[in-house]
Amino acid sequence: MDETEFPKTCPICGVAGPVAAERCNCGYDYTGVNDTFVQSCLTKLQLLESRVGAGVVYETLEPAAFPPPGQSYGAVDERFLGDATRTIARFIGVAYFNFEVTIRPQKENVGGHIDFHRYEDSNRRAFIEVSHEVAEVRNSTLATLAHEVTHAYLHVYKISCGTAPYDDEVLTDVAAVFLGLGKLMLNGIEYQRSWNSGDRTTTRTLRCGYLSREQFVFLYWFVCAMRRIPESVYQNGLQPEIITEIIECDSQWRQRLIEIGSHEKASTLDVTFKDQVHQLGAALSVLERCLILLQQTCINTTERLLDETHRWIKTSADSVHSRMNSGEEYDPAMKVLKNAVLRLELHKLMVDVKQRFVVTSRAQEGFEKIASCLIGSESPYQDPDPVVFRVQHCRICNTPLKLREDGGPHQVRCPNPKCKYVFVASSAPLTLKSATAKNAGSLRKALSSWFSA
Repeated sequence: MDETEFPKTCPICGVAGPVAAERCNCGYDYTGVNDTFVQSCLTKLQLLESRVGAGVVYETLEPAAFPPPGQSYGAVDERFLGDATRTIARFIGVAYFNFEVTIRPQKENVGGHIDFHRYEDSNRRAFIEVSHEVAEVRNSTLATLAHEVTHAYLHVYKISCGTAPYDDEVLTDVAAVFLGLGKLMLNGIEYQRSWNSGDRTTTRTLRCGYLSREQFVFLYWFVCAMRRIPESVYQNGLQPEIITEIIECDSQWRQRLIEIGSHEKASTLDVTFKDQVHQLGAALSVLERCLILLQQTCINTTERLLDETHRWIKTSADSVHSRMNSGEEYDPAMKVLKNAVLRLELHKLMVDVKQRFVVTSRAQEGFEKIASCLIGSESPYQDPDPVVFRVQHCRICNTPLKLREDGGPHQVRCPNPKCKYVFVASSAPLTLKSATAKNAGSLRKALSSWFSA
């Protein structure tokens, strides 16, 4: 696994940085399990499930399948490497591949690599090198071999992200867990060695793979949960501290991404999302009427808020509707994957709805205060005829539509057949609180100077 040749690109700011970096300059954490990583992980799992899911067994290769030190081998030598590589290859279905495995010095921070171009028949032969440092640790050796043999699997089936080489390296780690090599990857992901030099203790950490330990734990947990593998099976053979981290991961993510046994299409979250969108639409409706009342002030920022928020609602609603009506899925694992992607998207959308509702409510409150100050017996600005609220425009295509008289907040559909945007509107007269004379006078004075400028 060559960790020096492939720079990684930050998914937030798009800036490329060294693969060893744990945090981008913009603050994004490459090693954490955040929504950006989970989305990327689910996308790669969907790619694998769609391409080879039907031929993958729902099992994990047990570490016990390999002889421990002191049995059959005195150390991790090239004989062990060859036998271990063939065991892994048989398990994932590439036993026909002829691997030549050797221990050789590698570049700094490189545990091993695979070469398909050394032979003419690259679909049946490959050369794997493992560094001396990795070969000293059995678990790290198995993790490295699992990664490199998975490269061969992806090479045979021509599976790639089609983007940067670093993304394909991450895909290889994801595929290793997907193919059942998760226990080998987890047990060998990190190894610490300490030694004393005088009064100083030095600790060196050997890491394998392109994902962090926390990310591997999440990935392994999700694949096992997706396939409904019992805890007694997927925890067997793992180091105790890894098992503890998996249990914590389960408590954090299961309710959010997976409800094993129901496989429902996130319908409950969809209803909640629609209710929140309705509340947001009602607030936008009040703001719309305030804007009509104060059109002479030409508040462009509010126009942009309305346009952008309505466009966001339409795009989000269309996306959710498309996913909810994507047709019956007969692949159980793909069903869970699609369900998890939809649930994650709905969670993100609901967070965004709440944030937009706060912004909209603040703007609504501010405009209502302005309108209260503008309209009054002593104000030069007269309360308009209520009929002006009955004609409003679609914020997506600007098509005018006529609302029912004295109608409270209700859903309307844009009459434009190419748009058909459904949103909340109201033609009811605005109910405004009376402003104090002091506040009203100050505001009218400020507005008068604004308009005369």
